[in-house]
Order: sequence, then C-alpha cells, then structure tokens
Amino acid sequence: MSKDIGEISLSDILSFKGEYLGLTLPIGYKFDLGVRIKDPKVIIYENLPEKEEEIISSNEAIIIISRKILDKDITTLLRNITLKSNPTAIILELERPESTVHINSEEMKGIPILFTNLEAATFHKRFIESIEILSRPKINMHGVLMDIYGLGVIIRGKSGIGKSECALELITRGHRLVCDDMIIVTKRSDNSLIGYGSDIIKYHMEIRGLGIINVKDLFGISTIRDSKKIELIVELIEWEDNKQYDRLGIEDKNINILGVNIPYILLPVRANRNIATIVEVAARNQLLKVKGFHSARAFQKNILEVISRMGNIEKIKEKKE
Repeated sequence: MSKDIGEISLSDILSFKGEYLGLTLPIGYKFDLGVRIKDPKVIIYENLPEKEEEIISSNEAIIIISRKILDKDITTLLRNITLKSNPTAIILELERPESTVHINSEEMKGIPILFTNLEAATFHKRFIESIEILSRPKINMHGVLMDIYGLGVIIRGKSGIGKSECALELITRGHRLVCDDMIIVTKRSDNSLIGYGSDIIKYHMEIRGLGIINVKDLFGISTIRDSKKIELIVELIEWEDNKQYDRLGIEDKNINILGVNIPYILLPVRANRNIATIVEVAARNQLLKVKGFHSARAFQKNILEVISRMGNIEKIKEKKE
C-alpha cells in the first residue's frame, strides 16, 4: 500500500534511514516514535546569538543543535526551547551523547530528542533528502533486489522456492545485493521505480539451514549497494510437467507497479536447472532489448525471410516447368 507525505513518522525515518543519518536514541528518555513529520522546517543552531530567539521560539520545526555550541549549557538551551515552543523534534550533533547531555523527561514534555554523529550541515542535507524519498508513493514487495550487470533485477516467488539461494550464487559471481526479503519500492518524479531495504535488515540474507548471514561482512563492500533502479522482475514458479511454457520469448510481458510498467519474466524452477545462470542471461537479454536488439524477434524475422525466399524459389520452379 502506498503512503503519502503526511504518513511519514520518526519510526519510518529511524527504520529506513537511521543508519544513513547517523541517528541514535537517548538512553532512558522515552518519546513517541509515531510523531508525524510533514513539510518540515529544519533549522540548524550553530552559535548564532542574533537568531537564538527566533530558533528557540520556532514551533513545529526540527531543530538541529550543532556541536559548535557544546561550550554552552545544552540542558539549559533545551529547557528554553521547550518553554517557548513545541518543536517536532530536536537533533543533537554529538559523538557520545550519553556522557555529555542529561535529558529531563518532565522538562522536555515528551518532545523527541535524537542524536546524530554527522555534522549538522551533512545531517540537514541527508535529512531533507530522506524525507523526500520517504514521501514518494511506495509499496513493499517480498523478494530479492540485485544489481546484475548494472540492471536492477527483483527475484521473487513463493517462500522456499530458492530466491535467496539464487541471489547468493549471483553474489559469488560478482553481482551486488541491494536487499533481501523486504523491498521498499518508491516511484520517482521521472516515472521510474527505485528499490531499497530497511536499515534494520540491510545487507542481511536468510539462507535456510544456515541462518542469517551478513553479505557485506562475508564478501566485502563491493558486493552491496544501498538502492537501485528497478528494470526487470523475475518470478520463480514451480515447474509443472503438463504445462506449456514460453519457448520463443517473442511477446514481452510487463507488470504494473505504482503505475509503471516493468518487464516481467516467469521462470519455472526444477532440479538441475541453474537458475542463477538463467537470471544472468535474462539480465543480459534485457540490456540488449533496452539497446533496441530483440533476439527472439530477430530470430523470427530471419525464419520468415527464409520461408519467404523458399516460397519465391518454388514459384520460380513452377514457372520454369
């Protein structure tokens, strides 16, 4: 189900972009993670006395307090902000917040306070970018998103059919994992789809009989990426002996996701079929189609030309006779 910008919460930001934003929660201070964030006014407080009153009195704003003012009494500053305004959230730029900041739950009135290890300017840029991404129309899909030869490919199918095992073999061949199990698919303004995973399960895969593995730790940073444009969906299905499957591939299939048509392949799975190799070939074939070369249709055209030439030869023979 898609969401609009009014449905973005702190929980969404922490779950999907918390690591990217360097965010951590204060120890012992509780607040509502369901706080909604819509069209945020983000203010950076960087030791600017002439603007201090404006910043402190800002309502419904997200205030980033820079580490440049650590020589001041942060606790007093927080108290002044909460006395004069009701910000949506306060972000403290601190390396080790638990040892430098004491948060009084009663004085803070439940206003969300988080810590970031990023510089204020960097956090500001990434935060605005993250809000924009999270505000796009989106759905969740089960499957594995891979970068194969530069093409974003979703491998999906029912539970236990071998999606993760196929993806693992592709990783060992040098291709890159974006996310496993739950893919967040968002629609960009250019009518393309981007897929990424939650920070909670990022870089992890579940391999039955082996358990949870961390692809980044096992194979290195070159085998993962944070997001990828989705350009092909491969659906793994169980092989049925009495069913007829497409053997020519002349007609292209598409699946509509968030109003965007994505090339779609049904791939039957059975013993002794190397699914990873077939998915690699499917990716290569799709890249050829994008460049304007369609192998199946070129083959059909050649056959028709041969048949046409043979028909002309027969006509010439008839005339001679």
